[in-house]
Amino acid sequence: MEVKILAEALTILLTPALPFLVSGGGELVKEAGKSLGENASEILKSLWAKLRPKVEEKPAATEAVEDVAKAPEDADAQGALRIQLRKILESDPDLAAEIAKLVEQAQSTKATYHAEVHGSGAVAQGKGSVAAGEGGIAAGG
Repeated sequence: MEVKILAEALTILLTPALPFLVSGGGELVKEAGKSLGENASEILKSLWAKLRPKVEEKPAATEAVEDVAKAPEDADAQGALRIQLRKILESDPDLAAEIAKLVEQAQSTKATYHAEVHGSGAVAQGKGSVAAGEGGIAAGG
């Protein structure tokens, strides 16, 4: 996996869990990992265990992690984190390979959906999705 893409995937995976990973809230990490599926909290902990020493070596990376932990929805903070993660991964190809395996494992645990519509129906799948059927009746999934 290309380092730039890996840093992006890693940022997406870690962002919701960083407030809990940084504070050490194990039960809260499980909650944050539920959206990723089975074993996600263990994968998140493993990712952080591998990254944390490298992050702590770089003040800019530490600051980026703290900023995202304080404001996970802040796109600018996420961008700074992504850049720092990319630099860390570029400087350590072995770590990047280990992280890539964990990221692929995390991505494979996500829920998948399949639906078939016959006729004039509608399907809403996934968190927050909405579909409107014939006649304009909307159903949320």
